[in-house]
Amino acid sequence: MRHQRGPARRRVVWFPTALTAALFAWSVTGGPAGLRAGHYGWVPDAGAAGRTVAIGGAVFPVERYDLPEAAWLNPFAINDRGDIVGTYFVDRAKVRRGFLRTRVGTLIRIVVPGARQTDARGINSLGQVVGIFVAPGSTSTHGFIRSAAGTMVTLDVPGAARTEALGINDLGQVVGVFEDAARQQHGYQRGVGGAFLALDPPGSKSTTPTAINAAGVIVGGFTDVAGRLHGFLRTAAGAYTTIDAPGGGTTAATAINRAGQIAGNFLTADHHARGYVRSPGGAFAEIRVAGAVDTTLTGLNDHGETVGAFRVASTSTTPYAFVRGAGGDVTVMALP
Repeated sequence: MRHQRGPARRRVVWFPTALTAALFAWSVTGGPAGLRAGHYGWVPDAGAAGRTVAIGGAVFPVERYDLPEAAWLNPFAINDRGDIVGTYFVDRAKVRRGFLRTRVGTLIRIVVPGARQTDARGINSLGQVVGIFVAPGSTSTHGFIRSAAGTMVTLDVPGAARTEALGINDLGQVVGVFEDAARQQHGYQRGVGGAFLALDPPGSKSTTPTAINAAGVIVGGFTDVAGRLHGFLRTAAGAYTTIDAPGGGTTAATAINRAGQIAGNFLTADHHARGYVRSPGGAFAEIRVAGAVDTTLTGLNDHGETVGAFRVASTSTTPYAFVRGAGGDVTVMALP
């Protein structure tokens, strides 16, 4: 595996904010018949549930993820071809591996050679994947870029205590986070030539860029000095716009497509998670799976397809990973 470093700037880490915890730290205490443990709680057992599963009074189709060693599953991004990347945990142990599932159903495991942990976080239309890995005997994270052919390149911000790669566009520009020597988290953009640019919205205390589109527009989240989380958009020229969902408190942006549509999440006043898609003009459309009390979005492509998770009111400890079509149809991810 080759290493790439760029000119010295600042340094990276996926932020453990209140929103992240609230959206993804749902408990797992038990599940209905025909379901098995999943990262978001429980996912359908494809053998028991067949092609559909009833959840909270609604019936959803299921899509099989042939990962027999997986205990739970976490999708992060979807590209224009419909390829999905994410992370799964092995046999309930704290061992993470990345996965790539193509539109036609081919399943590819993504593991950085020699790494004890690997997370796949972003994918572009060329099939290049970015993510995070942890080397044996270490707790520090490094970023990686994987070519469509499977070649791995390590990505580290010069001088950083930690580096993570979270998003990549079709030009090969990468965004992510790094942590400096003072344990302060910043965002970065890595250019096609390998140079790193630190990203910190005005008034930010901690920054996490999560996605970059073909025009070089970046979205993500930042925590202000008062500890509140906001989404942000940064143009290719460097202008920042703060994103706060109407009526919502904590807000984050997770993905952006070529048209400038942004996917993200916010918490309501009663602490329920809602997904949203924001138009290029700034209009918000709330995304909520039918019957769900919590819905989150982690990825968005140019066709308007999204990936994320939802939780239904009747089974509060039972969230489900899903793919949502542009027309709103929801397919639940199933393990064998």
